[in-house]
Amino acid sequence: MPSTLFTKLPAPLITYHKNMFRVAVVEDDQNFATRMKNYLRRYASTQHLALSYDFYSDGLSFLDKFAGQYQLVFMDIIMPGANGLETAAKMRQKDQDLCLIFITTQPQYALHGYEVSAFDFIVKPLHYNLFEIKMNKAMRSIHPDESIVINQPGDDFRRLSIRDIFYVESQKHYLIFHTSQGEYRMRGRMSDVNERLLVQGFVNIRKSILVNMAYITRVDNDTVGLDGTCLPVAHSHKQEFRQQLAVYLAGKA
Repeated sequence: MPSTLFTKLPAPLITYHKNMFRVAVVEDDQNFATRMKNYLRRYASTQHLALSYDFYSDGLSFLDKFAGQYQLVFMDIIMPGANGLETAAKMRQKDQDLCLIFITTQPQYALHGYEVSAFDFIVKPLHYNLFEIKMNKAMRSIHPDESIVINQPGDDFRRLSIRDIFYVESQKHYLIFHTSQGEYRMRGRMSDVNERLLVQGFVNIRKSILVNMAYITRVDNDTVGLDGTCLPVAHSHKQEFRQQLAVYLAGKA
């Protein structure tokens, strides 16, 4: 059983990658895990960064709780049970974009990290100066404002790039995300996404529809066109919609 250091938080229904960075450390050596915890605290403090972190003592416990809630994962390669490479391969089946940094005492294993798209690797022992360099490099590669992770029926999840979302509609107790890769459905309300997407170039054309203005190709009296899709604009939203669209287009000019 893991010590209290190895805490696991439940995955959220919707994860907004904004401001708060969530980090996981998968490491069976509790002494090294404690060092990583101290380093993360120090880094968050010196960088004035809102950062949360969870620790897992083995790959299986990590996979059991993993639901796309992390932007960065530090993973030991040599662990009992499923090793880091095996764990990462299963993780990649769910999330291709997560920033992964391997931890190892044997540098030769790092070469295999490219098979699972590892971003970087750390060789033990680790000193804070090198840790800070690795963190800075990782943070520059992560764009927290550009994606949403949604839980789909069956406890599956999907990371959606905000720029790939055409529009979101609410039907009964579900949200439907219409994207360039297809449609994705999850339980939720429009209020769950409104605040987040309205600052990313989206606008409400009715209570149940939120449109990405980047994809608007035509505006008629009561409808808006999105490259082959015609959506109705509610009378109660028409004036606000046109004002928001004018501001958006002016900013693009």
